[in-house]
Amino acid sequence: MHIGNISMSIQKSGINTRALATVSILNVTGFPVEGVTVYGSWSDITKSGDSSGITGSDGKVTFASGWVKKVKQGTFTFTVDNVKKEGWTYNLSDTAPSASITVS
Repeated sequence: MHIGNISMSIQKSGINTRALATVSILNVTGFPVEGVTVYGSWSDITKSGDSSGITGSDGKVTFASGWVKKVKQGTFTFTVDNVKKEGWTYNLSDTAPSASITVS
């Protein structure tokens, strides 16, 4: 299995801003893999937020960073640190395991 994609978006609530990172996990033939535990970490503008989650039937799991107050500009980066599912092998070399989004 491998990371198919990491898509990033920004969420705002009043003066607070956070990023969302949706990670998709695919098998060797490109189909979603359910029940995979994905471990990740946030960096740059915030280091807090979700650090693990399990993919659904669509092979996706969404991570939320910590909220940051009064962001005028900055970058949120999410890095996949590990991917685990019993009986499966994670192929780290298939894609870059991080993505970023910038607030400006």
